[in-house]
Amino acid sequence: MGAKTSAEFRAEAAAAYDKFVSEKKPDQLRALYDSLFNLNAALREEMQAATAETVKILISKLQKGLAPAPDEMEFIRLWLIGDAEAYLSRENDLQNWLKELERIMSEVSAGGAPANVRSAMGLQGTVADALGLVPGIQRYYEAQDRVKRFEKSTASLDSSTMLLISNLLESKIKSAND
Repeated sequence: MGAKTSAEFRAEAAAAYDKFVSEKKPDQLRALYDSLFNLNAALREEMQAATAETVKILISKLQKGLAPAPDEMEFIRLWLIGDAEAYLSRENDLQNWLKELERIMSEVSAGGAPANVRSAMGLQGTVADALGLVPGIQRYYEAQDRVKRFEKSTASLDSSTMLLISNLLESKIKSAND
């Protein structure tokens, strides 16, 4: 039996979500996370497998110092930062996260040491809330930074930039986690 397809992982994620919605238990949420993680990996692997030959041709072209045509450059962009651009275009909660983090941090920075155990636990709960927000904000800004760095580095395609792009494409083809 071979590896599961993205369609199978989509079905698993949907089932895991339904189970979480009905039971609202941490184990079901972890199962949903695992299903979504596996779906993401399968989508990446399927995309890479479907386009590997095209990428190999582009790598060869870049290594020879031949500038890619505009449609080839768009394909390279899709391969290297398409996931980041897709995430940035769909994320719609950043401003709320930032407002909530501002509210939490004003609470964290107010006052000195907690007066008693109950207030220390209250502050710890507030910090836990912030710890839940920061990864989403960080993911957004990292995706934004990847896009900006790609645009800046490909603004002019000299031989060193083409070599860098070919190296990035090669490493992405070889990596199971990119």
